[in-house]
Amino acid sequence: MTAITPMAVVADDSTVVVSGSPPAWPETASPSVSVSGSQSCLVRSLVGVRHACAVAPLTDDRADAAGSVVWEAELVAIIAEAENLKHALAGLQARATDELRQARTAAAGPGWRAQDQAIQSVAAEVGLARRVSPWWGGQYVAAARLLPRELPHTWGLLLTGQINETMARGLIAETGCLTAQDRAQVDRRLGPHLPGLTVRQACGRARRIAAELDKPAVATRHAKAVKCRRVSVGPAPDQMAYLTVLGPVADVIGAHASLTKHATTIACAERASFDPDAVDPDTGELATKPRTAAQVAADTALELLSGRNTGQPTPVAVHLVMTDRALFGTGDPNRSVDEPAWLPGHGVVTAPAARAWLTNPDTQAWLRRLYTHPQTGELVGMDSKARCFTGQLRQLILLRDDQRCSTPWCDAPARHIDHTERAADGGPTTYHNAAALCERCNHTRETPGWQITTHPNQPAGTRTTRTPAGATYTHQPPPITETTTRDPDPEQDPDDPTPPTEPPDTETRPATTERAVRPLEASAPNPRSVCGESSDGYD
Repeated sequence: MTAITPMAVVADDSTVVVSGSPPAWPETASPSVSVSGSQSCLVRSLVGVRHACAVAPLTDDRADAAGSVVWEAELVAIIAEAENLKHALAGLQARATDELRQARTAAAGPGWRAQDQAIQSVAAEVGLARRVSPWWGGQYVAAARLLPRELPHTWGLLLTGQINETMARGLIAETGCLTAQDRAQVDRRLGPHLPGLTVRQACGRARRIAAELDKPAVATRHAKAVKCRRVSVGPAPDQMAYLTVLGPVADVIGAHASLTKHATTIACAERASFDPDAVDPDTGELATKPRTAAQVAADTALELLSGRNTGQPTPVAVHLVMTDRALFGTGDPNRSVDEPAWLPGHGVVTAPAARAWLTNPDTQAWLRRLYTHPQTGELVGMDSKARCFTGQLRQLILLRDDQRCSTPWCDAPARHIDHTERAADGGPTTYHNAAALCERCNHTRETPGWQITTHPNQPAGTRTTRTPAGATYTHQPPPITETTTRDPDPEQDPDDPTPPTEPPDTETRPATTERAVRPLEASAPNPRSVCGESSDGYD
């Protein structure tokens, strides 16, 4: 166990002085951040509090205190005050955010376009500073502007740590359709009760008061919300995914009730006809247990939405990246045949599951050979003489960046392939001078004060963003395949230079191995990964 030197903390009205050895902060995978310029007294105080939170003793050094009721009460008090401090720090962030917005918009000039670009720039910069996406940065900028001006009671509670930032943003959202006067009335009526309410209760009360004050405005808002109906998909743990339908509440509840009724009927019928002693004539194994109502509902919904029959593969192309060793059992013998595959935009897929997808006799699969660096696992690039990133070069960049925006902490779906060094400035259309970006981040870099630079000696896609305030953030794409090797075989003779090979069983070897393989142009000598485009999976 690593010993940490205690730090003495002395606080007065303006500063927090920390003495002793600060802890060694662990290195993480987050992009590096540095801020130039001298730090103010408040910044130094916040840094001191942050260090103190890591090393300060929780209670007084009393040998007989451990286990006592007083000792436990002090620990609970620390938890409560730390929670209040988190909320108060959110208020401090909001104050600083609004000051930054006012300064940036004042310097931008009176034109609406200049004002809009300044706010967009501030939103992106706040997002980077708070390690969230630019969209969330915009939400924080809007909240910091509205709270002190239109919800003063809520603002005061946030500054003193009595409510959290989520509740404050919820009240802004629920009163967004009201005039400033009506919003202030909601604030006055709810203010004294907010510290004792949950976020759901506070938003519900605000919604009810808003409906009382301006019914036409609320009705208009509901009508506009219907236009935002959509279907979205997102990753879930254990090789699962979420399919979300956003629609009018009556339609969604009605569809769910109908689906539940149908699923319950089917599940009851399957349970009634289930014979635990029955044997599957094809496999000779005992029949599987009947499905639950929830499983029937999920199967029915997916079959209806995809227009396919039970067990029929989904006719949609996906890009599944896996090593040749895991797919065929050939290639580098030091790598495991069970090395996971990667589904861009969704995450890891185990090797057996990936092989099962490709061995499905109803699945049509095409293999495309990719090349990675043998030590780092980085994709090796290719160049183009065209102005735009198209074709296989575009696909290669999207695979490298996981089909997500490469701006630190953004994680929005990639929509544009951007020249890190602008083409107008002579930047080439190459693999190393490219980055996948969302539309918002690509437009933000064109606002005044933003600088993006590449690192020729670093892996492709490494870029440093410098904001108008002088903060820098460096992003490096992770390797598309891990470079971990197999554990040594204890039965292998160390003097025998022939490495053992363990190809997959013939039953799990993909049925697509005899199909045409189209090589992707690259400069590496050996193929390291295979990108399978299958008709059984995600879009």
